[in-house]
Amino acid sequence: MIPMLLALLAPVHAGPRGDIQLRLFDPALDAAADLAETYDSTLAESDLGDAFSCWDRVGVSNFNLDVPIDLVGLSPGQDTLTLYVGFGDITGAGMTLYGQDADWFDSCPEFSVAIHSIALRNPELVGTLLLEPDGAGFSVSWYSPPLFSADIESDIEAVPDDLVLGFLEDTIVDLLTAEIEAALPPILNESLAQAAFQGDYDDYALDIALQDVQLQPGSLALGARTEVSFVGRPACAVPAGGAGPGGRDVAINLDDPQESAFGVGLTERFTNALLHMSWQSGAFCMRADATEALSARLAALVDPDILQIEAAASLAEPPVLVLEDSGMSLSLRGLQIDVTGRSDSGDVSLVSAQIDLDGRARVGFSPSLTAVTLSLSNLDLRFNDLSLGHIRPTFSDHIQPLLEEQIAAWLAAELQRIPMFSSLYYGLGYAIVVDRAAPVDGGLALWVDLLDPATVDQVAPDTTIDAVEAGRSSARVAWSATDDQPGPLLWSYSLDGGAWSAFTEDVETELWGLDEGQHSVAVKARDTWLNEDGSPAEAHFTISQDNALRGGEGCGGCAGLGPRSAGLLGLLTGLTGLLARRRPRLGQTA
Repeated sequence: MIPMLLALLAPVHAGPRGDIQLRLFDPALDAAADLAETYDSTLAESDLGDAFSCWDRVGVSNFNLDVPIDLVGLSPGQDTLTLYVGFGDITGAGMTLYGQDADWFDSCPEFSVAIHSIALRNPELVGTLLLEPDGAGFSVSWYSPPLFSADIESDIEAVPDDLVLGFLEDTIVDLLTAEIEAALPPILNESLAQAAFQGDYDDYALDIALQDVQLQPGSLALGARTEVSFVGRPACAVPAGGAGPGGRDVAINLDDPQESAFGVGLTERFTNALLHMSWQSGAFCMRADATEALSARLAALVDPDILQIEAAASLAEPPVLVLEDSGMSLSLRGLQIDVTGRSDSGDVSLVSAQIDLDGRARVGFSPSLTAVTLSLSNLDLRFNDLSLGHIRPTFSDHIQPLLEEQIAAWLAAELQRIPMFSSLYYGLGYAIVVDRAAPVDGGLALWVDLLDPATVDQVAPDTTIDAVEAGRSSARVAWSATDDQPGPLLWSYSLDGGAWSAFTEDVETELWGLDEGQHSVAVKARDTWLNEDGSPAEAHFTISQDNALRGGEGCGGCAGLGPRSAGLLGLLTGLTGLLARRRPRLGQTA
């Protein structure tokens, strides 16, 4: 996560271009500068010299200097970034200052004197930088050559000419300036944008390219272009083709009076792209628990000779989210509900409905998913088509209100299961927390805080497999876990050493279509601080035709109760290179 991303309102700009926008405030720039302080170099050349006065060559052999950086400061201006670097004492020792002369007729005899030690006290450098987008990140270059200054102290044997000592001091300053001028831009580039556009997204393909960089006093703004698509296996049949996600691409106002480390803006178009991918993954196909609830409610309303009532739902088109300062609205078109049953004459249709829905949405935080999610309210349902069969006449008028009630409950629960963005990340020694989110005109604004990892839970839960019930072609696995701190947990499982499933809130799953013979299943828990059980629980079981027939077996390749893809958890991981100190600061306690 991730990470990656990007809004700045400068007087001469409309804001950064890009459907993901990031605005780094002073604390974030301070943290990037802290990363640059890790630079520590030894400046060394085997021989350094040139013609000087009446000597053919004056130079220093075994030239060496240790160059530690103590402090880096970044101050954004209008379109430029001012850099201040404070060094520790720059020191060298064991060098030799020499003079060579081939002319016998002048008065410049050759000399060789020892430089026992040399030190530059109070060294500092000031310069002005430019930042420009560079595809995968951005490049840092000097707007003008930096200025370096220091007080030089030395322990040198007698030098035959004061000018030679001046040559030595000038040479050292020139070398240091050239070294720093070459070394600092790439160091700052890495510190500001480290891993900003990288990440692991499971079933999603994500291509992010930085396309805009803007500076103004107090902030740095970045804008990125993104291409996202779902490449995994959907949980149910999803209509192919259709229009891509719509929505506006605007500059998002990320002003923050509460001084967060940085703010992230997602345009309306990009937010809809995330919902589009969730739709492609099958997130809006009705889950087994919801279909069972609807079937149970309808059972009392149909003819008594109808058995094995089953319900299914799918969404023909992806959801559309509109974001404004006043709030968010969500539209879903072409929701298809089908309820079937079985009679003596075969399968029959009980209910077939096509529905359009509109509602108000709100941004929330799911502690179990550790993610930013959406909630739904004020839902308005419009039945474009409603066909009923084998419904008791006295109950026909109850079908539509029942459907409205069940669909509203299902959608509200389903949205809570879709993580739009993770709300917790770790990187470069920090715990990064998304602590506020709000819709703005044309986008969604997130504000990110920083915690010292020493103040958060770092103990993983301990997972237990409570039960395995094996049938002739399927198995039910149930699990639990204990943790050192209260709070919701998520689980992931692996069958026969295969890939781990997406994390789920479910405490059991059905494994379908299993071959006869021995199988194994492993389960691991994860807490809200993203601590995963490093020693997953494991159980072995046998699929055999001698086993009792389990309820639901024989449904072929039907989907079980297992988890679907967890969506875009981790998408912001790439932001870990753009961190800042804030509550509590490193070295302080909470």
